[in-house]
Amino acid sequence: MDPVQIKNALKDAGISQSDIARACRVTPGHVHRVILGMSISHPVQAVIAAAIERPVEEVFPKRYSSKRSVARIRELARVAEDARAAR
Repeated sequence: MDPVQIKNALKDAGISQSDIARACRVTPGHVHRVILGMSISHPVQAVIAAAIERPVEEVFPKRYSSKRSVARIRELARVAEDARAAR
């Protein structure tokens, strides 16, 4: 997905970049840079993908092509979901 598609998907889901930032304990600016591809953060990418209910390799296809990376990101997404559910 390109950055505009990611932003629109988050908006459609009713989730802001600030929501993602709070869940990941990073700044909204960092989330913005990750969406634009200026920064790479596996946890942030995993939470974004989980938030829009799409596989991380679909949301960030250029960054996740190996099976090992995909497995690790899915694990991070599960951890983020568990942390969010615990709140």
